[in-house]
Amino acid sequence: MLDLEIYVDGLADMQVKSLNLAVETGRKIRLKRHNPDEYNLQLNVLKASHLELNEYFSHVIDDDMHTIIRDIRNARKGDIDSAPPKTVTEHFEEIIEKAESFAGTSKQKLAYIFSQFLKIKPTEKNINDMADILGQSEILEPDAKKRRNSARQKRNKD
Repeated sequence: MLDLEIYVDGLADMQVKSLNLAVETGRKIRLKRHNPDEYNLQLNVLKASHLELNEYFSHVIDDDMHTIIRDIRNARKGDIDSAPPKTVTEHFEEIIEKAESFAGTSKQKLAYIFSQFLKIKPTEKNINDMADILGQSEILEPDAKKRRNSARQKRNKD
């Protein structure tokens, strides 16, 4: 913030102008004495040494702001308003991997996935209660046992 104050108050203007004048004077002396071509290294170094006050302070202030913003961002990591460390997709992928090793019926696995995704403690009671609720769904596939029974019934009819 000190850099911003220096720029706004014009405290460095005179020094930058003096430095630019000294560099330009050196460049002019070099041109008069040696008449170098446009590719002369020393001449191009002097030309590149010229400071544009507004551009210079824009970079300085931008660097300061990036540092401040980075510090604020790091201090706020984990806040409720901040983005989580993992994307929803990464989080869901982890949950699916855990669910694959979860022992239980397909509805219990789905209940486990929901409990993990909704951050509900996956106790046996919670999983079974949620699986019972899921069992009432018209769109979920019945358990394998029910599939076998319905297949038998269909064969017996034929």
